Amino acid sequence: MARRMVLGHFGGGVVDFRISRPGVDAMTANVADRTQISFALSRDVMGRVASAGSVNALDSAVSFSEVFPAEPPVLFGTVRSSGTYIDEYRRIQGNGGRYQDGTPYCAVVTTTAIRVTNAAPFGVPLPSGDKFVYMAVA
Repeated sequence: MARRMVLGHFGGGVVDFRISRPGVDAMTANVADRTQISFALSRDVMGRVASAGSVNALDSAVSFSEVFPAEPPVLFGTVRSSGTYIDEYRRIQGNGGRYQDGTPYCAVVTTTAIRVTNAAPFGVPLPSGDKFVYMAVA
């Protein structure tokens, strides 16, 4: 089993906090390789918003503006037609990119797109004017 999250000394006087991608050991991963490490304090660039947008209809995939080497971490929120957020931003990552957390909706993230669908056994329609907003971080 890989050590996914590590805080400590990495030799040569380097102290770091690292979170690795699934199946990659954070102690031995290449910090500069986005396919191995999703976060590291020692990384020159901590992260950038690589793609952002909204999903306005259930079951329709919205393509990211780039193809990621692995499922990107995604911040995801819901906006009512009135413009108010009904959830704070939530992080989506892991479990095949699926996120549900007690809501009737499920976001599915791949390396190329995000899709929002109903989470089984819910069959709740997306209210008119509501949308999901997202930011994929690289």
